[in-house]
Amino acid sequence: MSDKFFKSLDEQLRLQEERGLKINDPLGFKKYLLENNYFNIINGFETLFLKSSQPKQYYEEISTEDFRSIFELDRKISLFLFEDFSKIEMKFSTSIAYRLTESYNERSRMTQGSDNDFFMNKENYPNHNGSEDLRAEYFDRHKFFRTSFPRRNVAVNNINFTGQVFRVNGELCFEGTFTGSFKGLNRNSFQGKFYVSGLDNSDSILEGNYEDFCIPEDTTGKMNCSNYSDFCKIEYPYISKYEHPPLWVIINTLTLNELNILYWGLELDVKNKIIEDVGYRWVSPFSKTDEFMSYLEVMRECRNVIAHFGLITRLRTRRNLTINRSLVDSLSLQTFNGGNRIVCFWDILKILCQVDSVDGKRIKKLISNYLLKNMTENKNTINKNFLDRIYKRRR
Repeated sequence: MSDKFFKSLDEQLRLQEERGLKINDPLGFKKYLLENNYFNIINGFETLFLKSSQPKQYYEEISTEDFRSIFELDRKISLFLFEDFSKIEMKFSTSIAYRLTESYNERSRMTQGSDNDFFMNKENYPNHNGSEDLRAEYFDRHKFFRTSFPRRNVAVNNINFTGQVFRVNGELCFEGTFTGSFKGLNRNSFQGKFYVSGLDNSDSILEGNYEDFCIPEDTTGKMNCSNYSDFCKIEYPYISKYEHPPLWVIINTLTLNELNILYWGLELDVKNKIIEDVGYRWVSPFSKTDEFMSYLEVMRECRNVIAHFGLITRLRTRRNLTINRSLVDSLSLQTFNGGNRIVCFWDILKILCQVDSVDGKRIKKLISNYLLKNMTENKNTINKNFLDRIYKRRR
């Protein structure tokens, strides 16, 4: 394994010319590399254009325009998919909030506290398949159920405190209930710990229990909330207008992975309603929830690649992602070594098209136009190499 060292743009172009690449517009291509990353453009696609890898040598007809064409194709596919994923994620999060509220509304009214207290208590969720190990792995770690969150800087405007005061390594700490307003937030109630960093005469505050103690205005420090609802009130000021933020507000703060984990722990009938709302076309009624979980994981991988400007046509699912067997069989997916793991881009697209929001036709049209352009330029070998990559995990 050899290390790579910095090369200037001129040195990068010189290296490519030595490998036989035709560079018609050196200044333009240098600018293109500077804007889009040599690693993405050259390293990402050079194997499609090499007739020899040791030493690296391009086919005679290959020019910088070939790299531009394949890179632009990849970016357009990514943009289309990202647009489709945004629609799916919106449907998914909206449906989770609605169906959970719908399902648990009657039960939450019969319990003390507010709806958000109900949703933040994991004991109010069913153990969906009787497996405590699986529940612990996928569900119990969800941020809805955590009791400590990252500290956030706050400044007191008008706060009454009830709870215990103590010192940690000489630092004054209030632990309990805070009622009133921090600067920049609406008047509200918060649970947690407040570590004071800026308070005149803090030494005069004794350790012990306090009730309705008025913390001096402009006191600064870090707030460590003890539940996700209160954390959101500080992290997202618009949420601080709700004393008990409803689920349909809180849901917008969750990442796709956090939505996936939450979905996993829901009752079967709630899961099935969400599947219908999202528009997922299951291949077997006996495995549709497991299919949909596979779908969500594949979509998350694609979304992460796109969000970090990776190359979507090079994507293969990770080795530890098991794809539902019904999907593999019904969609004729070409998995690695005949199992149910690792598929390439074309089969990933088959999976993604199981939801109505993904428009596979326009992506296939992009690919067809790219292949047709190469055919008119007598670059059939390039087409073969590209199809091998997206179909068969080669190149």
